[in-house]
Amino acid sequence: MLVLGISSSTAKHSVAVCEDNKVLGEIFVGTPFRHAEYLPKALSEVLLYAERKAAEVDVVGVDIGPGLYTGLRAGVAVAKAVCLALDKPVVPVPSLWALAHAGSRAVGEKLIAVVDARRKELFWQVCPPSVDELADALAAYVSDWGASTSEEEIGLRLGKEEDLLAELSELGPTAHQYALLGEGAVVFRGRALATASKAGHKDLLSFLEALRIIEVFKYPTASGVAECASLLANVEPSLLLAPENVGAIYMRGPDANRPSERRAEALVPSKIFFE
Repeated sequence: MLVLGISSSTAKHSVAVCEDNKVLGEIFVGTPFRHAEYLPKALSEVLLYAERKAAEVDVVGVDIGPGLYTGLRAGVAVAKAVCLALDKPVVPVPSLWALAHAGSRAVGEKLIAVVDARRKELFWQVCPPSVDELADALAAYVSDWGASTSEEEIGLRLGKEEDLLAELSELGPTAHQYALLGEGAVVFRGRALATASKAGHKDLLSFLEALRIIEVFKYPTASGVAECASLLANVEPSLLLAPENVGAIYMRGPDANRPSERRAEALVPSKIFFE
């Protein structure tokens, strides 16, 4: 199966072409953000590099979040457009699971995948589920995109560093058996260490310094998304979605707020266009 993978849930977006879990080509966009501008160009380039035509693609895998609001919208929109043009299905892949799946092959199964959510918040997932468990939960979630199944039931969390710290504390002595990975893990420990140091909490400092942080796996990758899409599609064919049925897991509203009417008029005077 030829899979086109798209990862746009973080500032480091990428595209890949994979066939039977072999990476034929992958492009990491060097410019952070600006997903909508660079993803279409990168898709054309990666297909050219992989020596494959768009018509040969069997399925598109796209990470659906949680992650950057604008990046997710751009990635999902591009995936839907490609699949509508080619009459192919889309497989939705949770970004934290894609990140953890890549790390599990290197450091084992006891993982906590963490992504920086901005606004001094984090997205995380403790001990991500197996392929079978995720496929069942995800199929239920995407059937109505969260109307009857919460993000927490897939194992996804959103909170501040103290919330993640509290969850780690609940693990007790076993907490240090887990490895934290993702850019958010580095951000989390840095913030938590600064807070603990300022407050003079020696026990907390020792606890944080002993945490294993795997810095090699910072972001979900398109090849990882493509591999996960293939696994999910084989386990649960109902996850091969029609493009119009694909959404995203945001877990909160956009970072950008629509300006007030008065502010909008100040920014773009209507008389410039209509007088």
